[in-house]
Amino acid sequence: MVENLPFGVSTITPGGAVIFINSAREQILGRGEMPDASAEELPQAYQTYIN
Repeated sequence: MVENLPFGVSTITPGGAVIFINSAREQILGRGEMPDASAEELPQAYQTYIN
């Protein structure tokens, strides 16, 4: 269901590992998962906010 949403969705563990990125998120960012990115780099790399 999440894969078909018209907006970007991603799931990231508290440790910074990306678990899931739907295709809309991939298209918006122009990139898929970045397994080598550190937890500190993820907000900038994926243009996300941590709450």
